[in-house]
Amino acid sequence: ARHVMSNPKIINFCVGLVCMGAGYAVIATYLYLFLQELGAPEYLFGICIVFTVLVEIPIFRSSKALHERFTAAQLLTIALASWCVRACGYSILTNPWAVLVFEPLHGITFGFMWLAGIHFLAESFPPQLSNSAVGVLYAAVFGLGAMVGNVAGGVLYESAGPRWMFRWVSVVMAVVAVGFHYADKSLAPVEISG
Repeated sequence: ARHVMSNPKIINFCVGLVCMGAGYAVIATYLYLFLQELGAPEYLFGICIVFTVLVEIPIFRSSKALHERFTAAQLLTIALASWCVRACGYSILTNPWAVLVFEPLHGITFGFMWLAGIHFLAESFPPQLSNSAVGVLYAAVFGLGAMVGNVAGGVLYESAGPRWMFRWVSVVMAVVAVGFHYADKSLAPVEISG
């Protein structure tokens, strides 16, 4: 925790990761409820999972080439922006089957975020804390991010409905993407000691 809190660039990256985790929680928890409201058959949910993984697998297989082409910050910015497109797409659905157009974006949102997180945090922690780097990634995305996303998503789903929930979280994620990008460019690189 001391290492994370001592470097603004790591804090900025973790904020981006928490926001992505919140976004995943919103989709994982509330998308299928929304699709049910649209009259989706239950087997469509399984097909959705297949469509998300179809793009994720080649992205993970291409991780070396992606890291050679993009920085970790660029990958996370692309993931944040892609998540905005994905959520906006959900907000305009009238036919539940149209969700399959947007599901492949999961490969980019999750794949790019995970590759960025692993790469950035592995380089940002000293060797004796390397296991902690993975723990920070997991805690940011699936711990704090999931809590924030489920609570905020639930409040918005209940008060504004699923369409506006997806629109509002998309706007928030767009602001986070821009803020993250500019903050990352302005912050000093992480210095590793001992």
